[in-house]
Amino acid sequence: MSIIITTVSPETVVQVSDTRLTSFRNQLVLSEALRKTLLVRSTKAHFVVGWAGCATDESLQHQTGDWLFKSLFEMNAVELPIEDIALRLETLATAAFAKLKADDKRCVFVLGGWQEAEPFLCTVSNYCTVLNSVSPDVAEESQSRRHHIPSISEAKTAAPKFHGTLQRFRNLTERNYVVNVAGDFKSNNLQTLSEGWRAC
Repeated sequence: MSIIITTVSPETVVQVSDTRLTSFRNQLVLSEALRKTLLVRSTKAHFVVGWAGCATDESLQHQTGDWLFKSLFEMNAVELPIEDIALRLETLATAAFAKLKADDKRCVFVLGGWQEAEPFLCTVSNYCTVLNSVSPDVAEESQSRRHHIPSISEAKTAAPKFHGTLQRFRNLTERNYVVNVAGDFKSNNLQTLSEGWRAC
């Protein structure tokens, strides 16, 4: 497993991840330069998309980064709204990962950016569940918050189907932002980091 951190604000999106490919079976490093983030500029939405989790199968024929690029290209993502991209990614990933022979098929795709000038954060995964997603109709008092850090629950095994969660953020001020952290990490270790984000 690996880690991917995505921040989205009304004006910026930043996504960082490691680039190391490690064997689940024996922890050997297979590559130090794995592509885990893509940039998509489309007629409907502009976003980054990255992933963490199952990078390859036992035969090393499947490469998740290449599969993601090909899937976005073949669905013509540059012409689709984020809702359609998320639904298609759910279906395609469910079918593709069902065929893989791998010890651990857990995977998460994180898309962050804007559609119609509104920031969004989308998670498509077979093991991550967003526990406190934010809808555009949140109570007025919580609109005054300067940030939102979604809580994510992670299962120890992959589910047979991928599921997507889309969060939109409307009527934001310049300092509002959302942070998403997914992948292989201990949540307690992120507490100090998240305090730093809150201070921004």
